[in-house]
Amino acid sequence: MQGVLWHDCLVCGDTISNHICYRCMQDEVENWLGNRNPLYISSVRRAGEFFTSYYREGAYCVMCGEDLNVCGKCYCFAVHKSIRKNRILASEFLDFAASKGFMLSPIKGVLNLQG
Repeated sequence: MQGVLWHDCLVCGDTISNHICYRCMQDEVENWLGNRNPLYISSVRRAGEFFTSYYREGAYCVMCGEDLNVCGKCYCFAVHKSIRKNRILASEFLDFAASKGFMLSPIKGVLNLQG
C-alpha cells in the first residue's frame, strides 16, 4: 500500500494539504462573486493568471485532474488582496473560502491574510 504523496506549494513552500487546484477554486470563487459583487470577477481572474506561470507534474487536482502547483492559502491570499478594497466583501470571502476548505491549516508555516 502506497502512502499519500505530499507536494510543496511552488509559491510559499508549504505542503499542499488540500489537493484542489487554483483553477477549480477560481471557478467556485467566480460563482460566489457572481451572487455577491460581479464587478470583482475580473480582478479575481487577473489574480489567478499569476499562477499559470507555475508548473509541476506529479501532483494532481482531485476535482479536475490538472496539475497542482500552488496551495489554497496562496490562491486565497491573492484573491483577498484583489478584493480587499471592499472590506465587507473581503471578510465574507474569508468565510466563504474557509467553508469550502480552501484554506486548510498549513502543515508547516503560517500565512497571515489580515496583513
